[in-house]
Amino acid sequence: MALKSCLECLTSFCETPLEPHLTTPGLKRPDQLINPVDNLEDRMCPKHQKPLELFCKTDQTCVCMLCTVLVHKDHEVVPLKDESEGKKAELQTTDAEIQQMIQKKRVKIEEFKRSVKISKDEADREK
Repeated sequence: MALKSCLECLTSFCETPLEPHLTTPGLKRPDQLINPVDNLEDRMCPKHQKPLELFCKTDQTCVCMLCTVLVHKDHEVVPLKDESEGKKAELQTTDAEIQQMIQKKRVKIEEFKRSVKISKDEADREK
């Protein structure tokens, strides 16, 4: 099972082969090692063959360093990791809000069921 994938050479490594990758001067770039992914090409810029490390907030898309200089030069660009963490935090907040709404609806349903039962019981007594 792969421990890391390299964005530079597009190879996934297990623990034993990973060590030379970390110690060889030409390959010693820990910032290029990411958690393993199925398709490393999806993490590369199709135009420049560079890692997609940034996020263009203006165009809502992942970009490489060259893209920021050439196509997205006047756009608001942030590190992809920062944007990802921000979006995850937003999703967690939204999820918590939705869970609260669901719980409130469940309470209302239970109150409604009790009210219906009380109404039925009263109707049965009046017969």
